[in-house]
Formats: sequence, C-alpha cells, structure tokens
Amino acid sequence: MKPNPLLSEVEPLNPSVGQPIKLQRLTGQSHDRFDVRVIGHLRSHSLLVTAPRAGALPATVRIGEEYAVRYLEGTHIVAFRCRVLKVVSSPYHYLHLSWPDQVDRIAVREAERIPVRIEVALQGLQETAHYRGVLLDLSPRGALLECEQSLQGIGNLIRLDFQLTFGDLSEQIVVAATIRNRHEVEEAERLLFRFGLRFERLETQARLFLQGFIFEQLARKG
Repeated sequence: MKPNPLLSEVEPLNPSVGQPIKLQRLTGQSHDRFDVRVIGHLRSHSLLVTAPRAGALPATVRIGEEYAVRYLEGTHIVAFRCRVLKVVSSPYHYLHLSWPDQVDRIAVREAERIPVRIEVALQGLQETAHYRGVLLDLSPRGALLECEQSLQGIGNLIRLDFQLTFGDLSEQIVVAATIRNRHEVEEAERLLFRFGLRFERLETQARLFLQGFIFEQLARKG
C-alpha cells in the first residue's frame, strides 16, 4: 500500500496557550462540534481547554465522553482523540481532556481545493467596469471563478473582492489573481465562463484567514 502523502509521522503534542481548537463529540448520536481554546496542559497527563458553550451557557459535557480534536498549526492540521477526565465549574468553566496516545499531523497542501459557493466582485486591472461572479472552489493559492462575462485573456490580472466567514470571524479578502485557464459551460440555457485563477500578492492576514477557512471546511468533512 502506498503511504498517504498527507500524513506525517506521529508528532509530540505541544499546543500553545490560547490556541483555538475544535472539538467534535464522538460519544452518542449528536456529534456536536464546539470551538474552544487551550488554557494549559501538563504533558502526558491532561490538556486544559475552555468549556464548550451552547449559546450563552456552557454545553452539557460528561466525564468519560470521547472527542475528536483538531487545530491548525502552521500548514498542518493536528488531530487526535481524547476523553473528558474532569469538568470544572469553579471559579470558571473548563475541561481536563486526556493526553492522547497518538497525534497525527495532516499537511494542508498548497494545492488543496475545497468546493465552495461564494459571491465575489471582480474587475479587470486595466478596466473600469465591475462584474459579479461566484467562486466554485478555493485553495490557499487560487480559485475557480464562474461568471457571465468572458473577461480578459489567459495571463491577465483581475481584482477579486469577497468575504470569508468561519466561527464568529469575518474577513474581506481583496486580492489580485492571474487567469490561468478559461472554458465555457452551458447551464439552464445560459452561457457561462469559468476561469482557473492564481492568487498574487496575498497579504499575510488574508492568507492566514484563508488557511483558517479551508481548515474549518476540511475539519467539517472529517
């Protein structure tokens, strides 16, 4: 069997305080997902995280429940399973999670594309006209754009303006992109154009937010 290029060797767990992580309940039928943060750890003993919330109140969590844990570390998704060791309610709510026996680090490849449907405003860099389109897939390096206009030729630059949201955060992404390929499709008796795009000069904040968005979508698929 060929090795999976996405999986690295097992790595030691070393999350930083404040690290956002995602919990997915594995016990029972609900498989609820929660966003929490690391508040500390004692290696080989337990990981301390803020209590999951259901709206304004702490969610119901029971000792012994099993959870899948995922978080983004650089260009990797860190993933493992754990159990709830203790639920603490005073002086504030937090959990002790069991220290994992195995930790996987999954590379988020630069070419990793996720299916999306995100409205986008666009403009040719040498044009004054503005158009609307839809992003059909997204990666850290580019996107697939669909619109009703033929736009410019392969190799030309266009400007994209779209919003990404994950968790409670939103970010307006404005980036130049090079048209790498173009083809036509017919849909409901309409002629549409699809363009493969490569992002250019993506600012650091936007790049990190884009990676976080892609991570969340990959985690949901998991």
